[in-house]
Amino acid sequence: MKENKTNRTKMKMKVVAGTQETEGIEECKAPLMLTIDETAKKAHLSSYTVRSWVKSGMVRSVKIGHKYLVPWNVFCGFLCGECYEGERR
Repeated sequence: MKENKTNRTKMKMKVVAGTQETEGIEECKAPLMLTIDETAKKAHLSSYTVRSWVKSGMVRSVKIGHKYLVPWNVFCGFLCGECYEGERR
């Protein structure tokens, strides 16, 4: 029996800068996550400084295995003086 193509639901997907955009669904972009060394290099700071900020909780990060990943947009906000809800002023 021949399958009717008009009865099948087709989803059109296109790749946009590492994310997937689906017709009818809003696009959700994942933040750029960097290791401590990558964050330090990109910000022109020492790894020791960034590591101490992460370990003290001043900069929000995610620990995966033995590595800490720092969201770049959060780190930039921290450098501009923004804080997040877990941080004291």
